[in-house]
Amino acid sequence: MLYLKQRRILQVFLVFGKSGWIGGLIGQLLKERGLKFEYANARLEDRTEVIADLERVSNFLTHLSSLLPGEM
Repeated sequence: MLYLKQRRILQVFLVFGKSGWIGGLIGQLLKERGLKFEYANARLEDRTEVIADLERVSNFLTHLSSLLPGEM
């Protein structure tokens, strides 16, 4: 159990979609649980900026976003 608590302190979640409904809810949920997170600066269409955000903030990825047809 101690290991999990220590691991949580080290994890930083990177949340895409800060202006969207789901991204906002995920950020709110993480904040309520006391977990460290940052909203991404990049748009998903810009792979170079996405990579830069990942390198800056996080060392793992859980992808919960999507692009609608015609958005790419």
